[in-house]
Amino acid sequence: MEAKKTIYIEEAGTLSTLITEKEKMTLTHLKIVGKINNRDVFDVLDDMCTTYGEFDLEDNRITYHDEPPFLKILDLGECVLVDDSFFGGFAYYSKLEELIFPKNIIETNEFDAFSNSAKLKRVVLPETLEKLSDSSFSNNEKLDEINLPAGLKEIGSFAFSDCISLREICIPKNVSHIGNGAFLGCTGIERFTVDPGNPYFITIDGVIYSRDKKRVVAFPSGYKNSHYEVIGGTECIGEGSFSGSNISSISFPPSLKVIEGWSFQFCENLLEVKIPDSVTEIRELAFRYCSSLTRVRLSNSIEVLSEQIFTGTPNLKRITLPESVRVIESVALSWSHGLEEIILNEGLEVINDDLCNCDHLKYLYIPKTVREVNPEKCTAVRVANPSFDLEVDIDNPYLKADNGVLYTKDKNKAICVYGRSAETLNIDKDTKIIGPLFCWGLSKLQSITLPDGLLEIGHRAFDSCTRLRELDIPKSVNKIDFRAFEDCESLESMVVHALIPPEIIDSGQNKQGIFSRDVKNCVLYVPAESIEAYKASWRGFKNICPL
Repeated sequence: MEAKKTIYIEEAGTLSTLITEKEKMTLTHLKIVGKINNRDVFDVLDDMCTTYGEFDLEDNRITYHDEPPFLKILDLGECVLVDDSFFGGFAYYSKLEELIFPKNIIETNEFDAFSNSAKLKRVVLPETLEKLSDSSFSNNEKLDEINLPAGLKEIGSFAFSDCISLREICIPKNVSHIGNGAFLGCTGIERFTVDPGNPYFITIDGVIYSRDKKRVVAFPSGYKNSHYEVIGGTECIGEGSFSGSNISSISFPPSLKVIEGWSFQFCENLLEVKIPDSVTEIRELAFRYCSSLTRVRLSNSIEVLSEQIFTGTPNLKRITLPESVRVIESVALSWSHGLEEIILNEGLEVINDDLCNCDHLKYLYIPKTVREVNPEKCTAVRVANPSFDLEVDIDNPYLKADNGVLYTKDKNKAICVYGRSAETLNIDKDTKIIGPLFCWGLSKLQSITLPDGLLEIGHRAFDSCTRLRELDIPKSVNKIDFRAFEDCESLESMVVHALIPPEIIDSGQNKQGIFSRDVKNCVLYVPAESIEAYKASWRGFKNICPL
């Protein structure tokens, strides 16, 4: 049953006196004429537009449609917001089907202003609007009608992402900025149009390019063909421009120089990518979640393999890095769990990634030019193939692999364990430092022998070694990270030979000086004359006993 009301407001901020609590919960149509302010918006309209519900077992939102409030139509087209130039932020999970903005609004408010409005179908924006903020109408699956006013200048990132019911978008003549993924997942849009008078953008076959045709800005997710050929002269694939599109193949021109971040993320049908040698940069997350991707040919001109470039590509089994690549960035490949073969070539210098984390990878060869391997810059827990093996070129002057451990060449630092099935582990006698994440997640490890002369145990070095029961720490050790033994749930005893308690390195996070919550029940054995010193500096151990 519909309940309608029109309210005339002479003094902004008085809406609460012109509407009853019962009306706030029962009205289905509300029109306001006159003046409003943010007090009216957030004290009254917010209550009328916010609905509550729950998530089911699959985290789908369930809204209680038979419970108040019931507002469906909110018409603010004949009122003025007097104390601000922006508007929004109260339509989350609302039952609104139609929303007409105040006539003087310049921008939508903040991030996510009207996102996730499950029933919103029609929006009328004022001619004064200049900016749609990031994610303004994202994930409004029923939104099928919205006007973009002639004065609009900016469309924020993800502004209309996943608005699957939208069929048409025309970019007005004054729009100079279209953000990353502004139309991501708008599968109903087969082509874009741009006002012919727009000096910044142009459409070619329904695809938005910069006016000089050097940059792809936005590709329609519902593009009618499975293949797309980027036009000649294009130099840049813009950030997020192809995100969520349905294409299964694409051709790039020899003029292309840069593929920006997020550009092909969620292209779930994309099968193959051949990147011409003219490309010098492929930025972060460029092909993330391209779940059908099976073949990749990288440019021979790129020097950096960027973060999460192929994350979420389970069908990508093999990849060859060209000799031009100097650096593999954090989680560039380690979350590409389908990889069975990674070919590294000479020229590579730095690996800031835990490549051991690739589940199906059985073997990795490290060329002689690699001078640094920094698995600590990858935050993924290692769940790799237990039979994984690693080989370092015999002429490599920086690194050495020995008995399941990767060391610096002089073995001064133990970098990481790559034999994931090890139950026992002996660290080389020359080792002085056990690096961060050294054997993080080595769930089968039961015992480890640390060498005399060891000085430091790094950040989370033994994190999640869940079967490790006892540990003997040489008297030479003077620094231990406070999370070095986190989640070592089976640790029963720790013997520390140092008369002066080793410093607990906490990076300012652990103000109480406790190793971690999981060693509190571990018995700590220390020199008798040092018990009080350990009680003072290693607080948190319930049992400290003499050696």
